[in-house]
Amino acid sequence: MKYDVLEKISKYWMTATLLSVELFLAGALWTFSATDSSWFYHATQLQSYHNMFGFIGSNCASWFIYLFGRTAFLSIFVALYFTAFHFFVYVVKKIEMRTEWDRAFAVVVGF
Repeated sequence: MKYDVLEKISKYWMTATLLSVELFLAGALWTFSATDSSWFYHATQLQSYHNMFGFIGSNCASWFIYLFGRTAFLSIFVALYFTAFHFFVYVVKKIEMRTEWDRAFAVVVGF
């Protein structure tokens, strides 16, 4: 019984980790403010962060906006696709990687 619970936890931990990172990134990007102190903007006066994740969320969002521009918001959907892909290939095993690799490659190239 104890090993069955550990097996289920180890089976789903990667999916849960990916989803939590995606939720963090979505919240950080959604509440992004250009006036928050981050790597690219420094305020001389002490002010509160508008980002819901504070300093870390402000820096992550500013890096994504700096590197990808407004398409950074699309990276959330691409990450959700790969999380679902991981879930169905490795956890549920409803689809096989050898039949779906071209679709995953098309998502990356199209992005």
